[in-house]
Amino acid sequence: MEKVQGGKNESIQIFRAIIFLFVFCAHAFGLAGHASPFSVFNPSVTPFFVLSAFLLALRHCGESEPCSFKSCFLFMKKRIAKLYPLHILLTLFVFLIWTVRYWHGGTLGERIGEMSAAFVCHALLIHAWIPVKEIIVSLNGPDWFLSCMVFYYLIFPIVRNFIQRLGRRGRLAFLAALVAFRILWAAAVITVCEKPGLGFFEVWGFSYSPIYHLPDFLIGCLAGFFYAENKERLRVSDFVAGAAQVALVLFAIFFFRFGGGALPLLPRAFFKSELVRIFLSALWIYFFIEQKGFVRLFAFLPPLAAPLVFLGNLSGLAYLIHAPVMEFSNAARSFLNMNVTEWNMIQVWALVLVEFFATIILSILWIKFDSFLRKKKAAQ
Repeated sequence: MEKVQGGKNESIQIFRAIIFLFVFCAHAFGLAGHASPFSVFNPSVTPFFVLSAFLLALRHCGESEPCSFKSCFLFMKKRIAKLYPLHILLTLFVFLIWTVRYWHGGTLGERIGEMSAAFVCHALLIHAWIPVKEIIVSLNGPDWFLSCMVFYYLIFPIVRNFIQRLGRRGRLAFLAALVAFRILWAAAVITVCEKPGLGFFEVWGFSYSPIYHLPDFLIGCLAGFFYAENKERLRVSDFVAGAAQVALVLFAIFFFRFGGGALPLLPRAFFKSELVRIFLSALWIYFFIEQKGFVRLFAFLPPLAAPLVFLGNLSGLAYLIHAPVMEFSNAARSFLNMNVTEWNMIQVWALVLVEFFATIILSILWIKFDSFLRKKKAAQ
């Protein structure tokens, strides 16, 4: 496995693939009423936020173009444009599935209003900002990530110029401010949600809010600029990297199992802030980029590395597609009166594999369809 091929670091694609598998299995097994085999790591999309920011910082390190609203908007538009048609198509697909389901159940009249409102918010990519369950987690639920990324792409040119003007002390102060903000945000959400009737606000505050995940992105930017400017001084041996990776895995297993539920407010806010996950993500990104420690084993295992690189290249599309695939699967099982919670693990694994390969096939088909449209447009 070459370190760089076609302008992409293959080991980073492996990292993307692993994170996608964690998230996919959490959703697929969860919908089937079973725990994911990776649940011990408490899977999250936080590594995707950190990785996106890290790679943006690497790509644009050294640039300092003047920022205007127009230039920021164009920067965002360029990065969302490829995914937006697919996003609309998938949202409409799930809307139709839900329409048929509620019509069959006789509740379409009650649901059509909230479904239409959700569709508009999803289409405009503003739904992650609205702490209403019927808006955020409806339709293609995981696309809240895209809603957050629209905002982060919009502000990145400003963030880039700001960080690059800071000295070492300024960046450390900025990092400390982000850590403090994340803990205070978590403490505020915990305090507010002690009042009855605000259960989903807590879920929004710790899962979907673009403000909550902003430090993921900004710390990823800091890490990316730091690596770009100091990569030669950050070299470590494979032995040191391997030992660190074992320690990180063991620490993650212990930390995410502990949870901190019985602690006082500020320590509990620290656990809920997921700061540890952000820094773990940045460290693993470094190990994958440098192909150090156990990551280097992928270079000697092409039969394992090649499929993961392929999956990593598809992961952005597959992330958007996997939930509609599961919605269709769920609707089909409901129509056939199949209760998946009564299935044994062999049947559940078979279902998950079918949904996984359906997601991959649809991702490939979309790439081919998009390529066909682009070639046709270029030929005109």
